[in-house]
Amino acid sequence: MKESTSGLANLNLINVENAIWVIQSWQSIPAYDFDFRSWFQCRGANSGDENIQAFGRLGAIRDYRKLSQDLNENGVFLINSPEQSERAGFLSKWYPHLQDLTPKSVCYTHFPSREEIERDFSWPVFIKGDRQTSRHNQKLSVARNFHEFEYIKSAYQSDKILNWQSVVCREFVNLRKVADSADGKVQRSFEFRLFFWKGNLVSAGPYWQDEKPYFWTKDEELEAVKIATLAAERLNVPFLVVDLAMKENGEWIIIECNDGQESGYAGNSPIRLWQAIIDHEKKNFCTIFR
Repeated sequence: MKESTSGLANLNLINVENAIWVIQSWQSIPAYDFDFRSWFQCRGANSGDENIQAFGRLGAIRDYRKLSQDLNENGVFLINSPEQSERAGFLSKWYPHLQDLTPKSVCYTHFPSREEIERDFSWPVFIKGDRQTSRHNQKLSVARNFHEFEYIKSAYQSDKILNWQSVVCREFVNLRKVADSADGKVQRSFEFRLFFWKGNLVSAGPYWQDEKPYFWTKDEELEAVKIATLAAERLNVPFLVVDLAMKENGEWIIIECNDGQESGYAGNSPIRLWQAIIDHEKKNFCTIFR
């Protein structure tokens, strides 16, 4: 491996259990950061390590292609290619593959007019960026009428998370509620986050962690895993996250997909997640989840 350039000097590259490589930087986000050295046998890279395939744990990456290029020049290759990362993380990329598993969505190259919204949807409408919401802020996510839509349009332009993203409008769906939201965030629903590595489910857990714990039944789990696995097969991204929620009528739908490298753990145990990936790479992986 080559010496890091100055722009990459703050990144920590480690080999974990002689099975996987991880390149990380501390984000000061408890739901995302994980100290591998405290739980696994780790070592750094040396001159004999070449063409390293690494999991990136670098937070939200604004320019994945540029980072990949910089890392490649130093002999490090992220486990998701730029094309795979985009297919996982941008709704406009993953939606065409999963239209039958998720609410109707339209990605606009401009902020849509009232006529366009009312042509494509009925009120209320869920609004987000092509890549993400603004910290689940309900006032910037749900427009029940044109007045609220105009507020979102105005606020969108100055929001640091949203202003650089294309606008996505989605059919508003009533979800099974687990708690009211008194903090200005979107309603907490019966939602779960599932991690896939090379098409295998390696971890699953509840999405929301700031409310009373909630759990799925075995039948609910089996149906959710079935749908998420279908999504993983269609997208064909090595390290993928699929978020599912249950509608009020009991039907599971896909809420989001994302690059697993950029995703927080939510209710997943990072120790169990990474152990499952390590076991898979050591060929000790059990294909029966749980």
